[in-house]
Parts: sequence; structure tokens; C-alpha cells
Amino acid sequence: ETGEVVQNLSDSCLAPQPARALTIVYSNDVMGELEPCGCRHNPTGGLDRKETFLARLKDKELVQIDSGNLLFETTEVPEALARQSELQAQYLLRGYEQLKHDLVTPGLKDFALGATVFKRLIARTKTQFISANLFDRKTGHRLLEPSLILTRKDAKGVALRLAFIGIASPGEDWARHGIEARDPALIIQAELSRLKGKYDRVFLLSQLGQTEDEALAERLPVFDGIFGARSQSLLQTPVQIGKTFIYQASFRNQYIGSVNLDTLVHQLTPLDPGFIPATETPVKKLIGEFKAKIAKQNRTEVSLARAEKVPGDEIHQTFPRCAECHLKQFDFWRKTRHTLALKSLIDSKQSENKDCLRCHTVGLGEKGYPVGPPPGRRRMAPRRPLRLPRANARSPIPLD
Repeated sequence: ETGEVVQNLSDSCLAPQPARALTIVYSNDVMGELEPCGCRHNPTGGLDRKETFLARLKDKELVQIDSGNLLFETTEVPEALARQSELQAQYLLRGYEQLKHDLVTPGLKDFALGATVFKRLIARTKTQFISANLFDRKTGHRLLEPSLILTRKDAKGVALRLAFIGIASPGEDWARHGIEARDPALIIQAELSRLKGKYDRVFLLSQLGQTEDEALAERLPVFDGIFGARSQSLLQTPVQIGKTFIYQASFRNQYIGSVNLDTLVHQLTPLDPGFIPATETPVKKLIGEFKAKIAKQNRTEVSLARAEKVPGDEIHQTFPRCAECHLKQFDFWRKTRHTLALKSLIDSKQSENKDCLRCHTVGLGEKGYPVGPPPGRRRMAPRRPLRLPRANARSPIPLD
């Protein structure tokens, strides 16, 4: 029922709107995802689909914002995934830049590879990052600019000064990155005083979560809108507290939110397969480039791992070896869709993506389990039924 309601809203989102309608397009908790993995039926999300969505909008005055947890899926990245995750974050930021994305306020997940990597990543992009309450614990200096004022024209051609303030959640473990997240309310009040008379409308990009956003809206009834994150709420209808509207759009770019500031009409659009680009687009090309680069990088790592293999230290085994001792479990497994777990990655050209392989294989990252099957073992299942041994047999199951 929910999907049907949102889909109806998405249809109206693409209907003709007033000329030069001033619209905020928002997202949150993208968590490093460039495209859906394809393991779900009709999956939503994907940066190339967002590109299609933006191309279909009739608005000429857009502000694109993201409320954080943009770059990584978790607050810590396993060592085996560190190089790939940083590369993926680079390409995600390049995609955002291609889409002319305006600003982001970071969450703790954006620091999953540490503060040094975070600073390196944002130094390479034109997309601006803001946060009013993140401070360096040693120096006491702000980590980022506290706010940003953007000037856009409304439907009547009148220039509006839109102020955006970014806030991180102080309830998370920032100390391990040498960062302090100070009290949001006090910081916001100080920033509003500093910006007094410099804006026409003011918005908050918040990492606090929906419950705390609502409490903040009651305590500080000054914001025209609060664009939230972290709780990953799917707010089909914005929560209104006084003059403040609170927005949030689930996670992983599955839905894109838009607010027409002239009419206050709000829409949530699911990025379903209807937004898949029909032709090669700049963002689609960028995603293809990332896949090729990550496959080459991980292939190199596998080659080095095999070259350094210590005699007696087994590289990973495949399903025939498992079946030698676990025939009953194997016989059950081979009748399920789990036998096709790797096929969806092969079809989407992600079969050498470590992040995908964590769920679609077993043992990744453990000792003796490098990425990728050994030479000559690239099939997930045999081309004809296996010749099963007796339950107590010890000989390997032939692949052909």
C-alpha cells in the first residue's frame, strides 16, 4: 500500500510545474551506494536513475542537498574493503558533482575510514560540506564551515537567500576520530545570531534523527524546514511543528524528495526501473568506469595473495569440497536460489566487487579467502546435474 501511494506521488512530481519553480531536492543515508545490486525484485535507487529524475524535472532553479551518511555503509570499514571503499566514495562524489549537487552535512559514517581520508575526499570535490557543531578536539577549531547561503530565484524571478546550517549528532562516538560534536541547540542559536539579516529562509540539515528533529523544532521554532537523516525515516507526508516542516527520505537513494518552495508541494519519488537511462549518460558511464577500475584493483590483490601463498595454507574452497562432508546440506542448498547468489553480480558486472561479495559469498576477508574464484572456476554451478557421491564418500564431486 505504501509503495502505491509513493508511486502516485512520483507521477505528479513529474507533471509540469510553474516556470522556474524553486525546488529543493533532498536525500539522506545514501551509504556509499552507486547503484542497487540487483538481488531484489525491481530494486529502487541508483545514481544514474537520479540523473534521469533530475533531467525530467521542469524546474530550472534547483537546490540539491544531502543530510549525511553519504559515503560509507557503516561507521567502520573492514581492512579488506578499505581501498575499494575509498575509491567508491571518490566515484560517488564525482557523480554528485556531475549532478551539480550543492551541499552535504556529514554523519559519523562519512568518517568510517578516519578523519584524514574524509578530508582528502572532500578536498577533491566541488560539492560543499558543512557542519556547525563538529570541532577538532586538539585545536578547538571547526572542522567545516557551519553554514552556507545560496541565492536562487523563485517563480516570480525574485532572488531568495536560502541559509542552510548543518548539524551532527553528539550522541555518537566522534572522539575516536579526534572530533567533538557540541550541543546542537546552543550552536544553532549562535549561528542564527551570526547570520541575522543575511537570509530570507533558513533550513537545517540534521543528523539527529526524527525524534530529536521534532524536539528541536519545538525548542527553536525558526526553521522553514529540517532535512533529517540517521533514523532513515520514510516521511511520505512531512511532519509539521509550528512553521517547521520535517523531511526525510528513507535510505540508499531509494527515494528522492523534492519540495517546491513556491507552493510548498512535497513529493517522494521512488527511483524504480522506470528511471533507468535509455542511453549512455555521464553518470552511467562513470559507474561503468568504477566497476572496471575496482575489478582491476581487486584482481591485482588476488594475484598478489596467490603469489605470497604459504604451502599448506589453503586458498578458499568451492561448493564441491563442502559437499564431500555435508552432502545433506549441499543437496538442500542446490535446490534453492542461493545457488544463483553470484549470478546477479556477474550480470551486473560486480562479481569482483568486495563489498557485494561479502553478502553473495562466504568467507570474504578471512585468512585464505581472497576475492575471486581461482583460475578455471568461474562458474557458480555446473552446466548439468552433479553426480552425487554416497553420503559417506570422500571423493570430490566432479564439476562436469
